[in-house]
Amino acid sequence: MGKVKITKVDDLLTYKGDFNKLIADANFTMLQTLYADMMRRIFNKNKDTEGNTHQYKSESYKKYRKKHGKATNRKNWQFTDLLRNSIKTGRNLLGTEFAIGIIPSKYKDSATTTPEVSEYLEKQNNGLIFVPSDKEIKAAEAKTIKMIEEKIIKVLAL
Repeated sequence: MGKVKITKVDDLLTYKGDFNKLIADANFTMLQTLYADMMRRIFNKNKDTEGNTHQYKSESYKKYRKKHGKATNRKNWQFTDLLRNSIKTGRNLLGTEFAIGIIPSKYKDSATTTPEVSEYLEKQNNGLIFVPSDKEIKAAEAKTIKMIEEKIIKVLAL
């Protein structure tokens, strides 16, 4: 397929080759931005979707964490790397859309899986943790729009 010179926005909308790639790139940019921002919020800042930090309520669990060299001053949703490493990006089961999901993994010596742990943590903290916040969505949208604008300008050679 030869290069097509696009001279106006209507041409961009009807030229499927580059337009489909543009949409795929936009979806990928949005997904990767959401993933990076969510992981940073959850595992580095230890905050839920609303931006709240939480304290441990169980003294026995605080002792258990301390015994294993883990912080106890505020809730940390990463005792091991299993939950963190189970959050993946990719296509949904039908292969039709990009998605972020928790891939089921079993904890050592336990029948508990990572999705069960994530659901338990959200229930225990009365709020969402493992979904993008409004702030993360807006930041990803802004980055994606900027990428689209840059590509359109390049295609239109403005």
